[in-house]
Amino acid sequence: MNYAKKNSETLEARLMGVLASLLFSIPTCVLLWLMINVELISFDTVIGLQGVLILIGAFAMLAFVLPNLFPSLLGRLWRAMLYFIRVW
Repeated sequence: MNYAKKNSETLEARLMGVLASLLFSIPTCVLLWLMINVELISFDTVIGLQGVLILIGAFAMLAFVLPNLFPSLLGRLWRAMLYFIRVW
């Protein structure tokens, strides 16, 4: 069997991966949005709901384009968020 045919991903598999990644990326986006808004409130400005939707869309696009790298990127983002919570 051809190696490329055996290991190729279908569009359906990638879309299912994006759907599964939304389970983790939506809470991550909301927490990131809240952390940023807490810091921006002192400057009398906030990021609206459109900011959350843009973050969710960006995470979904990353999960679709880089399906094998996305979990490690999400893990690095969580570690960075926890670091900044501890520092501040």
